[in-house]
Amino acid sequence: MTSENVRQEIERHPFVPVRLHLASGKEIDIHDSAGVWFQRNALLLTDRIPAGSDEVGRYEVVAFDLIERIEQINGNGDKGKKKRHR
Repeated sequence: MTSENVRQEIERHPFVPVRLHLASGKEIDIHDSAGVWFQRNALLLTDRIPAGSDEVGRYEVVAFDLIERIEQINGNGDKGKKKRHR
């Protein structure tokens, strides 16, 4: 998947939660775009931590070429209807 395909979904206004389907079979749900950072060849996904905390939140780096597809989901983590905007 290209970075532009992923960017279109993550930067959608208003944001719609998405599920990334990876080549390994793993699925990653993204419920808030605030923890998503675009790198040259990958996404950096971070967990939110409480304001004022000294802790570093968990993070994951996902290469764009490992993302097989993106699916929109509703707020409960259930599959929703996919709208095509391409």
